[in-house]
Amino acid sequence: MLDLALQAPDRPVSLKEISEREGLSAKYLDQIMTLLRHAGLIRAIRGARGGFQLDRDPNQVTVLDLVHAVEGRVAIVDCVLDPTLCDRSSDCVAREVWREVTEAIEQVLKGITLADLVRRTHRRGSLAHQPAGVPAAGPDSEGARPATPRDERRGPGGPARGPRRRPGRRA
Repeated sequence: MLDLALQAPDRPVSLKEISEREGLSAKYLDQIMTLLRHAGLIRAIRGARGGFQLDRDPNQVTVLDLVHAVEGRVAIVDCVLDPTLCDRSSDCVAREVWREVTEAIEQVLKGITLADLVRRTHRRGSLAHQPAGVPAAGPDSEGARPATPRDERRGPGGPARGPRRRPGRRA
């Protein structure tokens, strides 16, 4: 969602672009995008120049909306959401504390919007979400593209390493 919010709002962003920038598999992203689409947070545009776009104003989407879309309701302990899991739930002081903690977390997440995350990203000058094809700022960066997590795994100028093997295992 942050990646989409940082891109041009009039241009759909392909799954491949997001995958490359974020260093996540397209298959995993597709699962997340389906959840976000069903929640009404993004829309899919079909066709050769298709992709994904935000379906709501970033000022109207909270981090809590995102968590609920992808994870559902979240609580520190299961009995907060389903008191039938424990016979002691009605008299449990610990459950009351965990319920208060869960409510506090939800209030914090509800108070942060996608637009806030965009502002935080710009304030930090993060290059991880730089639009594709836009060079990084700075004197050494002429023609450079933003670094991705995949680049960090490759190391400076070297090729990507092969799959990691557990010690004592044969290939």
